[in-house]
This record gives sequence, structure tokens and C-alpha cells, in this order.
Amino acid sequence: MLIEDDTKPVLEDITLSLRPGTLMVVVGPVGSGKTTLLHGIMEETNLVKGKAKIQGTIAYVEQEPFIFSGSIKDNILLGKVYDDDLFERAV
Repeated sequence: MLIEDDTKPVLEDITLSLRPGTLMVVVGPVGSGKTTLLHGIMEETNLVKGKAKIQGTIAYVEQEPFIFSGSIKDNILLGKVYDDDLFERAV
């Protein structure tokens, strides 16, 4: 059970298991709990009951784009060390 504002549950009775390397896409209408589910997975909201266990790494790509003030290269690297081959694949 996940809650956003400490008052009432937003999501209940969710079971989710993914194999390593699986791509998960969450879609649904506005207000259906997509963001709350993802915040729960990333441990950024209150878990009232049950458990959340993450093994390995996850990546979260928001629907809203963001751009850092800097060069296009800086926005592609996102603070990582420059790797010519990886950079060319991204571009």
C-alpha cells in the first residue's frame, strides 16, 4: 500500500516481479497512480504495508523532458565521463 500524503491509500494490492533486463513501461490515465507506483519502486513515497525489494539497477525516464544549462554534449553525458563510442551511439 502506497500513500502520497499520509492520509489515504493511493495504490493497494500491487504485485510486480520483473526478470533482469526487462523493460517496464507504465501507462494509464491521469490520476491512475502511475507516478505513485514509480515513486514506490524508487522508495520516494511512503510504503504503509508490504515490502519493496530492488535488486540491481533501475533507470527512470520521466515524461517531462529536462535540459541542463550547458552544451548539448553535457546534456547527453549527464555528468558521466566522455566515451567516444558510447557518445556516438547516443547521438
